[in-house]
Amino acid sequence: EFDRVIGDHPDTKEGLSLSIGWDYSERDAVSIDKYEDDRQYQPRRSKKDLRLTPRMKRKVMKRGFGV
Repeated sequence: EFDRVIGDHPDTKEGLSLSIGWDYSERDAVSIDKYEDDRQYQPRRSKKDLRLTPRMKRKVMKRGFGV
């Protein structure tokens, strides 16, 4: 998992953008077959579902940055 940092994406329409940083936490490796088997029960998210609302960004920033 990568750290979250405040980013500089030019398409951010409201509030600060969030990005991933260079620091990360290592996890145990998972084979691609296991990953795909587990993922088949979770449908792909749409672009709309991946976008963070300003409210969601504030929650992330409060938890991660104490802002």
